[in-house]
Amino acid sequence: MVQPPEVIIGVKKWPAFVLAALVPMVIALLAGVLALMLRSGSSSGALWVVWLVVALAGSAAMLASVCWAVYRAFDTVRHPPRLSGHGIRMWLAPTREYLLVPWQRIAVVRFEPRGISTALLVFVANPEELAKGDRRAAQRIRRMMRQFGGTPFVYPVTRSRLGSTDEAVRWFSGGRLALQR
Repeated sequence: MVQPPEVIIGVKKWPAFVLAALVPMVIALLAGVLALMLRSGSSSGALWVVWLVVALAGSAAMLASVCWAVYRAFDTVRHPPRLSGHGIRMWLAPTREYLLVPWQRIAVVRFEPRGISTALLVFVANPEELAKGDRRAAQRIRRMMRQFGGTPFVYPVTRSRLGSTDEAVRWFSGGRLALQR
């Protein structure tokens, strides 16, 4: 049997598009709230000015966090996991790199329910080494690992791909790894 050169695991795209659709809604909502505040408030009071500054700062922070989430979601969609005989190429968000992790460094490949979605989690031996000596990137990797239960690689995927992904993991890893559920 001839080994396929690469298998791309499909990543769910709808979360990125839902988040992107939220940005104009958040902007419209914040603009409406600020317009109401300006219209109904008395601009002579110092307390009102403080309240307006706090509302503007909070609105800016909310908008920035939604935009950051959209940016991260589209990075994941643009860089799906790719399995090959050499390893798995994955997007490492903390370092913003599309890395090829050799099969020897991969400890576990697992599907796990995460909220309303299913996630592909890839556990790697010594994940801090992926930062290539950058201490700040290593800290971000450790933070992400705490957030996602020990893995720096998390992808939202569909359940329908479980069988084909399992076969690809077994094939490319030489039978050393199998997809855990």
